[in-house]
Amino acid sequence: MNPGWKIFILILLLFVAGIVSYPFLLRFVNFLPESVSSILHLIWIYLLVIGVGIFFTMLGVIILYIFNSPRIALWISRLGLILIIVSYLLLLTNVLLPLWAREEETRIEKCRNLVDLRDVYTTIACLFVGYSPTEEATEVTYFNFILTSILAPFMFFFFIFKDIMDDMKFPSSSEARNVIAFLGAYSALRGALASYFVHFFVYGWFGMGAFAFGVFMILMAWSLVGKFFKGFTYEQDVKKLLEILAGRGRPMTAVEFLSFLQDFDFSMIKSKWEAIRIHILTHFGTDLLNKVEFAYLTADGEGEEKKKTEAWRGGLGKIIEGLKV
Repeated sequence: MNPGWKIFILILLLFVAGIVSYPFLLRFVNFLPESVSSILHLIWIYLLVIGVGIFFTMLGVIILYIFNSPRIALWISRLGLILIIVSYLLLLTNVLLPLWAREEETRIEKCRNLVDLRDVYTTIACLFVGYSPTEEATEVTYFNFILTSILAPFMFFFFIFKDIMDDMKFPSSSEARNVIAFLGAYSALRGALASYFVHFFVYGWFGMGAFAFGVFMILMAWSLVGKFFKGFTYEQDVKKLLEILAGRGRPMTAVEFLSFLQDFDFSMIKSKWEAIRIHILTHFGTDLLNKVEFAYLTADGEGEEKKKTEAWRGGLGKIIEGLKV
């Protein structure tokens, strides 16, 4: 049996066991104090949500290996990560912070007016968050509020929206994607902080530090999942290229083959250059080979590997556009 299926079945069994155990948990917590009972309920919900998140993350990996559909599999796994994020925030705000931190007197109040002509900081806070430091707030409170309540979460939401749209390549204009990402980040920041995340302020630096650590870990996991899928796709493309060069792949047109070569780093192209030359010469002729060789030599003359790859892809892009005319 495929190892991926074994992990999938194990997680599915744990998920079913969690649902089945809930009635027994209810009977047990009825004999406990109400405060302990509430905490156990929240922990069970947390474990259930994180279990579903792990389930979807592994489901994406299994779909990748079995059906070889990287784009669909990636977003299924990212859905799992989003559920894990939700479970983390649920546990942090409802269990960990109330248990581990002493609630302090908050010097933050809900804005009554959108604009305060006397104070630019209050105006910015009300525009972006809906809350602002009170008159008794110290400079440390202001600094904490601006950094952890406006700048950090806004950049977090902005790059999440931008990454999603860049991955989808929609809309086609990069300026339009930036505008949508900005508006999306503003809406998310205004809605989230004004309704729920404001609870972090009650716990001061401890709450925001715990939230920042969680965000860092989540972003790292998000990046690692993306890199895993990208690496898997690249590995599959290398196998496909080797099959094509060996004469075992399906026949491709010149545009299809050059578009396929655009997906590779220049170092990969360089390692298989002689075989690629022979393939182009045999199937597409001397004229196309000369154009591709010019793009290859131009890219090879660049300094860094990243610039070589960019030059190689740009050169092939021009050749492809010429073939389509």
